[in-house]
Amino acid sequence: MGEKRLALGFDMQTEEKDSAEMKWNRDNKPPKDAAPKDSNESGSEAAPETDSDVLEARLTSAEQTAAEFKDKYLRMAAEMENMRRRFDREKKDLHQYGNERIMQDLLPIIDSLEKALSADASDGQSVLAGVQMVQRQFSEILSRHGLEPVTAAGAAFDPEFHQAIQKIDSADVTIETVKDEFAKGYKLNGRLVRPAMVSVLVPAPETDSDENAAAGDN
Repeated sequence: MGEKRLALGFDMQTEEKDSAEMKWNRDNKPPKDAAPKDSNESGSEAAPETDSDVLEARLTSAEQTAAEFKDKYLRMAAEMENMRRRFDREKKDLHQYGNERIMQDLLPIIDSLEKALSADASDGQSVLAGVQMVQRQFSEILSRHGLEPVTAAGAAFDPEFHQAIQKIDSADVTIETVKDEFAKGYKLNGRLVRPAMVSVLVPAPETDSDENAAAGDN
């Protein structure tokens, strides 16, 4: 009798357990119209970048920067080449035509010389007047282009602007002084082009009589 009750109680416990499991499965069973979850979905957050993604992005950026620098370099190289060609052309033009203005200014002198040569040689005054006119025109043109004569006769001797071709002792001077000018010197915009060829008066050396007279005065 006791064994029957024990077996009956075990069967009831088993039935209660099975009934509880069936109820839990029924309550937690998903609805039939529910869409299955995508195994690749991991919430709303995107998958983190990997090291290869970062390196690839940096490589792409570096390539773009290199392309920009290359384009700038090619443009600058082209501009420099154009500047060099323009400079060479201007240098050539300056070498060939740099004296054009001076040549234009000298043309009137040639005209005056031709007129002087065509004058009557027996009329000395006309020839002289023509030569004087040419000399005056020539001096004016040279001055206009920055050429000026060096002061010489009567000035203190300056070896920077004067070239002494003769020296003369003189008691009349206390410093070396230009006496005569044999050829004019010229400066172009302040820089010496040719020194003046001059003779120079130099203080005469003291004689014995001069020294004795000086001693007597003392």
